[in-house]
Amino acid sequence: MTRRGFLLALAGLLAAHQASAQGCPAVSGYAFYRLQDATGAYVIKTLDAAGSAASIGGECTSTRRCNAFTTAGQLKIVPAVPIFELMDASSPDTLECDGIYIASRTLTGLVLPAGVNADTLRQQGQGTLRNMQAAIAAANKVSGRCRTAG
Repeated sequence: MTRRGFLLALAGLLAAHQASAQGCPAVSGYAFYRLQDATGAYVIKTLDAAGSAASIGGECTSTRRCNAFTTAGQLKIVPAVPIFELMDASSPDTLECDGIYIASRTLTGLVLPAGVNADTLRQQGQGTLRNMQAAIAAANKVSGRCRTAG
């Protein structure tokens, strides 16, 4: 990825995060990342009936090792510097305020479940991010050609 591409992606992530203040529910102790998820984060559990952001946040706060949750009800462990992936906003299943809430607290003494390796999760996340960026670049190239062809 070029430096310019990286800066554009970073600007997009920051803009999406800033947009979270515009009408999406805030949960005390959590930062909201609108239309984003954390690639490769370990899912502790998925709640059967996802409720409000505040109720899911309460469940995350009371769940050991949970430091993030999605609006779909997934309770997660995310690294200190998560790798974000953009959600498909064009999907009819994606709502305006879908995204991930990440706790402002840090996890100390984190012991991952058996068979889970943080380095492997990070590498998988970085690989997924590279694949997504390549797919986006290819889609942009194809759409540019289609526009040119009329």
